[in-house]
Amino acid sequence: MASNISKQLKIVDKLFSSPTFMEELSKACYNDYDLIVQNMGQVLGYYLATRSTTPMTFDQIRKEISTYNYTVKNQGKNETSQEALKRNLIDEGYLTHSFNGYNYKKTKKFGLGSDKVYDEELARDIDALEKYIGRSQYMAHQNGSSNEIYLTSPGAKTIHYASSLSPERLLLGPLNQSHKDALPIIVGESKKDYMLRVVRDKINKHYTVQEQEEIMKVADRVLTKLCTKKPVVSFVPIYDKFYHQHFGEDQIHAAHSTLEYGMGRIDDIVRGITNPIDFITTNTDLIETNNMGNLVVGGVVFPPKFLNFLEVPDKFDIMQHMARAQGLKKGDKMDYFTGQRVIEKEKTEESQKETSVSHEQKHEQAKTPIKKTENKPFEI
Repeated sequence: MASNISKQLKIVDKLFSSPTFMEELSKACYNDYDLIVQNMGQVLGYYLATRSTTPMTFDQIRKEISTYNYTVKNQGKNETSQEALKRNLIDEGYLTHSFNGYNYKKTKKFGLGSDKVYDEELARDIDALEKYIGRSQYMAHQNGSSNEIYLTSPGAKTIHYASSLSPERLLLGPLNQSHKDALPIIVGESKKDYMLRVVRDKINKHYTVQEQEEIMKVADRVLTKLCTKKPVVSFVPIYDKFYHQHFGEDQIHAAHSTLEYGMGRIDDIVRGITNPIDFITTNTDLIETNNMGNLVVGGVVFPPKFLNFLEVPDKFDIMQHMARAQGLKKGDKMDYFTGQRVIEKEKTEESQKETSVSHEQKHEQAKTPIKKTENKPFEI
């Protein structure tokens, strides 16, 4: 049965909402966005593993993580530390599902996977944007909406899906940008204002002035809903003693997206994991040893009584912390993908060298591997 993690999530929320903590984290990660996201996942995993209720600095947390010397706060007298970690992360642990903050209130009321969360007007507006600007390859092959829920191990994937891929359907479709052509983020700019600039840039020269204004009205309605609230992570118990009352004796079946595990009960699949710490995802790749990259559950609604929730910083919130850590001022420009300062052409060659340290150097220094994320079915 899952234990209550509300106290731990409150601590994580407090840390992620703290400019001091986030700027410390940014500097420790060399102001590299990918490293920051990965280490935010490690912070989340730390509190779930140890069940600590004490706010700590990132440096304090990192020391325990780097030495694998977790101090489990609720370890029983007759338990080893490994047994306590397994209980916290697996036997009484959680899987995660991230979604857009616009759906938070309805999800808390109706549950995860409920059709009552669906916004028909919003869906029509997104369809219109896709018609004008373009759909993702994934969406182009879909027939209607899917009731599948993708669950993943807590950690780096959790934060990545929430912070970097929301609203996923838009970012993979009409608002998708290449590394070569992405507009820079302006320090102090809101996510909504930035995305409106992206829309304007994509439709410029392709439509008449009147058509552009109509498209921008639609974009404003969509982005007001989907780009003004923090992303949310829902925590779904791997097992709960009341599951059988709600879902029947067979509990909840899932398919692992790598097809390595096939179809089975969630708790049976997860309990096959050997090292509990490896259950915490450390990067954004689909396949990692001993954890669940993506478990697919179909046709299931998880009632609110089973769920815990955590609002996490959006990519643009994280970027603003990175800007402060780099000493940037309002109006300076940052690369959309890396968060590094965009160097203007008139800057000296020496200053360009200082700000163009390769990702390979930074990742080697931080001892945290960076890997490409996978494509997975997305939601609004």
